[in-house]
Amino acid sequence: LPALSVEKELQWLQDQIPGKYYSNEMATWSAFQQEVDSAAVLHIGAHAVAAPGDPFPYLQLYDQPFYLFDLRYKHFAPSLVWLGACRTGDGNLVEGEGMNSLSRAFAAAGAGGVVAGMWNMNDNASAEIMQLFYTQLANGENAATALHNAKEEYLHNHRSSQILQLPYYWAGFTYSGHLQSISLPAKMPVFAWVLAGICLLTLFIFFWVFFKKIYK
Repeated sequence: LPALSVEKELQWLQDQIPGKYYSNEMATWSAFQQEVDSAAVLHIGAHAVAAPGDPFPYLQLYDQPFYLFDLRYKHFAPSLVWLGACRTGDGNLVEGEGMNSLSRAFAAAGAGGVVAGMWNMNDNASAEIMQLFYTQLANGENAATALHNAKEEYLHNHRSSQILQLPYYWAGFTYSGHLQSISLPAKMPVFAWVLAGICLLTLFIFFWVFFKKIYK
C-alpha cells in the first residue's frame, strides 16, 4: 500500500482499537518475529510479492522481507490475521495441495482465520472495507459475516457509482477460517475516565476529612 494509505489505516486503527502498533522504521523483521507469537489479532498493512510463478512470496517489512517459509516452523494462534496487501491470497497452485499463498501459510501456522486479497486491491476501497469490517467485528459478528456485511455496506454506500460497484473494488478480500466471533479490546470511553476521576477525587476528599477529624 502507498505510505499515505497505510498512515490513514494505522491512525484509524489506533483510534478504535488499543494494541501494539509498528510503522515505518519500527516495523522490522525482528519486531514482527517478536510479536507474532503473542498477538490475538494480527493486522498487516504492507507491500507483498505473491504472484503465480513466484516460488517465494513475502511481505516487505521495513528492513527485510518476511518470506512465506519464515512461517513454516511458527506455532501461534491469533484469532484473526488481516493481510492488507495485494495478492496475499494468491500464489502457486500446488498439485494435490491447493494454493500455496501467504494466506494459507498463516492459516497452517495456527491462525484462526485469515482475511487476504486475491488481486491488486484499490487502496481507498480497501481502507473503507477494512473499517467497516472491524466495526462489524466490534458489534459481535463472526469474521466471515463481518466481511460479508462490510462488502454489502460498501456497495450500499456507493450505490450511485457504477464504477465503484465493480467487483474489482470490493470482491478481492476473502476470508478463510473458523466461523468465530473475534474479541477486540475496546478503548475506555471519555465519560468513563471522567467518572473514574470523580470517584478518585471523592475518595481523596473523604479520607482527607476523615483523617483531619482523627488528628484534630
